[in-house]
Amino acid sequence: MYYFIELAGSITNIALLSLFMSRLFVRNKIQSKWHYTFLTLLCTGQCVLSLFPNWVIPRTLYLLLGGFLLARLFYEVQTWPAAFASGSFFVLGSCLFQFFEDLVRTHPACQ
Repeated sequence: MYYFIELAGSITNIALLSLFMSRLFVRNKIQSKWHYTFLTLLCTGQCVLSLFPNWVIPRTLYLLLGGFLLARLFYEVQTWPAAFASGSFFVLGSCLFQFFEDLVRTHPACQ
């Protein structure tokens, strides 16, 4: 069950990252097949890293670097805004994860 939840979470993270970037920046003229290939590779790597529960730092760095590369390669954006967008996606995701984890922990049905 743990692995199923981790894999679903990884796929959802990459889908949300792609949606986040597409709403922030204007797409380049690069063909969409490369965009989807990059997202598939990003998702595959994230899924593999999520199979190891103790690898939090490599998973975090992979998501930050993947978000940065996604913004730089496929959207019309400079280096610092791409880094900021990748970092802010990670911070927003972490805050939401913590919020929902605390919400589940304090819910009367879960106690």
